Amino acid sequence: PTPASGASGNLAGVLRPLPSLDDNRMSRLTRAGSLYAWRRIHQLQARGLALHADDCGVLHLGRDTAQEVKMRAVVERLALPTDHLRFVGVDEAAELAGCAVANGGWWFAGSGWVQPPSLCAASLEAAGGRVRGHFGQTVARLGYCGGAWHAHGPDGRTIASAPVAILAPGTGITGFEQASLPVVSARGQVTHLASAAGSAPRVVMCRGGYVSPAVDGLRCAGATFAVDDPDPDLRPEDHAENLQRLAAMLPGFVAAVGADLDPARLGGRVGFRPASPDRLPMIGPLPLPAPAALADATPARRLDELARHPGLYALSGYGARGLVWSALARPPRPRPRPQPRGRPRAARTRSARCHRSGALRAAPGGQDGGARMKSPRLEALRAALAKAEFRLAATQDLARVGDWELDRHTGRMHWSRELFRLFERPEALGVPDLNEALGYFSLDSTNRTRDLFWEAIDTGRRCALEQEVLLPSGEERRHFTVIVPVADESGRVFRLYGTVQDITERRRLESERLDHLERLEALSRHLVEIEERERRELASALHDRASPNLAALQILFSNLADALPESARSELAPLLEDASALLADTTAGIREICTNLRPATLDYSGLLPALREYVAQFRARTGLDVRIDAESGSAPPALSRAAQTLCFRLVQEALTNCAKHARAGSVRIELGAGTDGILLQIGDDGVGFDLSRLGEAGSTPGLGLITMRERVELAGGDFRLYTRPGDGTVIEVHLPAELHPAETTR
Repeated sequence: PTPASGASGNLAGVLRPLPSLDDNRMSRLTRAGSLYAWRRIHQLQARGLALHADDCGVLHLGRDTAQEVKMRAVVERLALPTDHLRFVGVDEAAELAGCAVANGGWWFAGSGWVQPPSLCAASLEAAGGRVRGHFGQTVARLGYCGGAWHAHGPDGRTIASAPVAILAPGTGITGFEQASLPVVSARGQVTHLASAAGSAPRVVMCRGGYVSPAVDGLRCAGATFAVDDPDPDLRPEDHAENLQRLAAMLPGFVAAVGADLDPARLGGRVGFRPASPDRLPMIGPLPLPAPAALADATPARRLDELARHPGLYALSGYGARGLVWSALARPPRPRPRPQPRGRPRAARTRSARCHRSGALRAAPGGQDGGARMKSPRLEALRAALAKAEFRLAATQDLARVGDWELDRHTGRMHWSRELFRLFERPEALGVPDLNEALGYFSLDSTNRTRDLFWEAIDTGRRCALEQEVLLPSGEERRHFTVIVPVADESGRVFRLYGTVQDITERRRLESERLDHLERLEALSRHLVEIEERERRELASALHDRASPNLAALQILFSNLADALPESARSELAPLLEDASALLADTTAGIREICTNLRPATLDYSGLLPALREYVAQFRARTGLDVRIDAESGSAPPALSRAAQTLCFRLVQEALTNCAKHARAGSVRIELGAGTDGILLQIGDDGVGFDLSRLGEAGSTPGLGLITMRERVELAGGDFRLYTRPGDGTVIEVHLPAELHPAETTR
């Protein structure tokens, strides 16, 4: 094998930065890495080395219009030189690419593509005799002896030795016992497309994937990303996935090539990339493992507080950004630890020795130090503290709640163990700083969290917010964070304390509940619609079939009475009059039934005439004094048919309740224009009732009022009820002039 024949062996890799609105750590690191890498590439090319790369430009397109707006905001916020980053619209993007594109986006004029194997070969050639190669050999293990590291083969033979060892074997780093790192293997497949030199697109295109210009007659398009997938063979379904990304990025490109893009016949390449949980590289000295007995009890520490292997370093976790991250790796340069000021040098040295050895010694000239350390009271306090910490950790684990602290003076944070689990962050990585912690959130949540931090500091009040969290595994979660500022005597906030709770499951259940409520509302609207249609059909059938027959019978009896001889007329007259009265009563009864079901007046004359007709019948039947007051003698303008139907049903139900329960002498109905709709008031001077008992078993009234409220709320209106014992009842309804779309078909 030759250098860069593993995950770095692709035909072309994209070398460009990844900006963000808050210019977070990822943004700054990728910017520095890409700028330095291109400078180094140009230096190597200037020396005449065979390095295959082209800073033709990179066009990163937005997924949609909403993301374009966010990308434009990033450019405006960062205000970087335009030859490094600027925003281009869809027309300019198409001109730069030389073909139609889906959207506008970021234009990196100084970026482009690099062939990684040629970069490695050129770098080795530039190093000359300073680098000795041992290619084509397998390192089975690494050992440390005599102040040097030794690479051993499978047969135990020493391949090479040096005081400093750097582990950079890609996904194979997990096979070394010294490298206990949270590295996962990510399988990536790229697709090779035959293309003529100079054909479009002429620049590197990115949008959920990438496609390069023609390089040695081929384009490189990809790439898929599958964690812990060991399959080394090309898969047609992965080619199809890459082509789907390409079609979304360049409309018409795939269709134009046509049959040449059969996934089963396409070429490509499979590589396995070492990926880290936080998508940042792992570069630096490797830590010593904690003793097994202390592993669970040791609190999380900062990276600079961990003990390290002497002279052993790792380069890993590059993921899909190896070209950028590798440019940031520099030879180790030891730096002296800064000494605190204001103390004699001898005292500083002695303290440092005691700290490293872990020894606790009594103060000179006294005996109280050791005695206090071993006192029964202190041991009891330690045991109580350990028990309380254990109970707190167990409670946080059950409730999925973690806590943190931030010292404003030092910028250092503390995380509880549960917080590491909530963010899927290995404790070996230590506690992140604030900027790195914000990198777990979506862009909107990051901005709101930062604003809330400053609000808590400026006002001294506790704040809370809900956040969208993007975990290293790719899962999206919902967290609820509370921020509590801690101020000194002068009122200045010097520390922030907070809790984080995973509310993903709660939000899922709430979403399901709302979905069920929406379905229930839709079903209720549909049932009301069916009921209204059946009422209309039944009223129409009664009117159309029974009323003409009853009228004909009335005429028949009248003609029969006229045709009878005088001798029989006086004898049969009482019977004919009874029959005629019975027919008239039956006709009136059917008319009343039709009015209750669905008055024809409502459909042909409108709400007010229908109400007047119904009130007249109700007054005749019950003897109650019912009055209708309407603005200008008519209903409000633009009153939909559905709104008129609902108002009629509300009045109908209210009058029925009044006749059954209120024992009222008079009822007043007011109908007029309200705020953006209809105002309907129905009031009586009856006995009223205790509103707190509405809906209780055996209470009167109950079901009718509850049904009225539900129908009003389903229509998007507001239902209010005012009553108390001995003081009558008032129903007030506010309805929109145009009801819910489901109501309009009634």
